[in-house]
Amino acid sequence: MIEFLKQQFLHNQLFTGLVSASIIGGIIVYFKNIPMQIWNSIKQRIIYSVTIYQNDPLYDDFEAWFYSTHDNKYRNIEAGVKKTKSDYNSPITEHNINLPVIYYKQIEGFFVVKYKGRILFVKKGRDKLEHASDIRAIYFDQYHISTLFGLSAIKKLLHECIEFNNTKRIENSIKIYTHNTYGEWYSYGIINSKKIDNIIINPILKAKLLNDVQTFICQKDWYERASIFYKRGYLFYGEPGNGKTSLAVALANHTKRDLYILDLNSITENHMLKTAFSNIGRNSILLIEDIDGFYNLRESVKKDSKLSFSTFLNCLDGVFFKEGLITIITTNKIEMVDYMTEIKSFYYDSHLSMCDIQAICSQHPNDLNKAISELSSIKNQLNGKVVSLA
Repeated sequence: MIEFLKQQFLHNQLFTGLVSASIIGGIIVYFKNIPMQIWNSIKQRIIYSVTIYQNDPLYDDFEAWFYSTHDNKYRNIEAGVKKTKSDYNSPITEHNINLPVIYYKQIEGFFVVKYKGRILFVKKGRDKLEHASDIRAIYFDQYHISTLFGLSAIKKLLHECIEFNNTKRIENSIKIYTHNTYGEWYSYGIINSKKIDNIIINPILKAKLLNDVQTFICQKDWYERASIFYKRGYLFYGEPGNGKTSLAVALANHTKRDLYILDLNSITENHMLKTAFSNIGRNSILLIEDIDGFYNLRESVKKDSKLSFSTFLNCLDGVFFKEGLITIITTNKIEMVDYMTEIKSFYYDSHLSMCDIQAICSQHPNDLNKAISELSSIKNQLNGKVVSLA
């Protein structure tokens, strides 16, 4: 009998899960007459749990790992078709890039999983959101993971999920995030991106952009010592079809960063915009396209808009900024974009505002003479014209 139970514990996860659940239930029954505060104190010491929300990049990492290793446990499944080949287990090639792919997602459920000798209880739940701007955003999902005395096991699992997806990630692919009307981000999918070498723009401008981005990425310590917000902003402008969006996507691929696409038309309140900025993943790129369709200088193009320009600036440059964020704004009408925002930290014109001086100094942190030389000659070099990046 003892040997039988031993074998069941080692090889039968359902049996092990039922026994563990029975133990937990027994503990609850045993302590049911203890005052609630004492029971809560005991529960906090023996049960460790984490929650992963859909708007966090870790959610996608855990779900991909869970489906890859425990797809046989899925019962309540959502199925759909993607137009492009983008799953982690099948590399994109010229032969399958346009083939439809069926994807599977667990909607809701409770699972018992054995991980490194520990029994983990995994629950997936979802909430329905009203006034969703996209059909994909109707539901907001989350995973709850709990176990007995298993802090280290859950931490190891989450790190493994991240490493698992980094090794499985397709070359030249990037994660795309969009948001609902509440400013909560969710994964829109994975796309195959052009390499930055295949983007056709002025080679001098491309080299200057890439050098500036690389300098920024390596300068976090310098920003901290100088007491300057660690962020970077670029404005891409030009006629439609000039490759502004393609350049932004290729830059995300080049820097190995996720791309967050902000649609100001679907954000209705200032606090929702703050929520969107606060929930952007670290070390990401934020893309805001066609800013001229929403703001004309500092005035809203839409009369019924409740988004103030001051809140927008505070999210980009003020107290609500996201550390380490690279922001790219695109426009077809440069004359409609306010010239005083630091988001134009990469263009130079005949009048240097403070953000332009800061941008030049950050490019030459250890060479004061070179920075002064560039500041003094920038007007003559560019003949008073704004530099176009696309």
